Amino acid sequence: MNQEHGNHQVHASEQQNAAQQTLVNHTTKEKMAQLLETLEVLEGFCKEQKEKEWPRRLGALCSVTKALLQREKGVAKLKEENPRLEHDNQRLADDNQRLQNENQRLWKLVEVIRNDEIDINFPTLFEEFAYGEALHELEELEEAQLK
Repeated sequence: MNQEHGNHQVHASEQQNAAQQTLVNHTTKEKMAQLLETLEVLEGFCKEQKEKEWPRRLGALCSVTKALLQREKGVAKLKEENPRLEHDNQRLADDNQRLQNENQRLWKLVEVIRNDEIDINFPTLFEEFAYGEALHELEELEEAQLK
C-alpha cells in the first residue's frame, strides 16, 4: 500500500509539474482543461486514501473546485457567444426597422389611393398581378427551352 501511495504521489506530482510548466504557453481554455485533469487525478488519489481525514477533505475541495471551474467554463462560453448574438440582434433590429418603414410607406400609398377615391378592386388587381407573373415565368421557361 505504501508503494502505491508513493507511486500516486509521484504521479500526481509529475502531472502537477507538467501542468505548471505548460500553463505559461497555453490559452485560458487549455489551462482550465489541464487544471480539471490535475484535479481529477488528485481527487482520485484522495478517494484511495480512505483511512486518513485530510485526503477526504482535499478530495471534497477538488470536487468543489471542479464544479466551479465547469461553471466558469460555461460563463466563458457565453461571453464568447455574446458578441455574435449582439450582432445578430442588431441585424434583426435593422431588418425590423426596414420592414416597418416599408409597411408605413405601403400604408401611405393605400391612404393616397383611398383619398383620391380611385376605384381599384384589390382582389382583381392581385389576381391580374399573379397572372402577369405566371405569364412572365412561362415566357422565360419557353426561352430557356429554345436555347
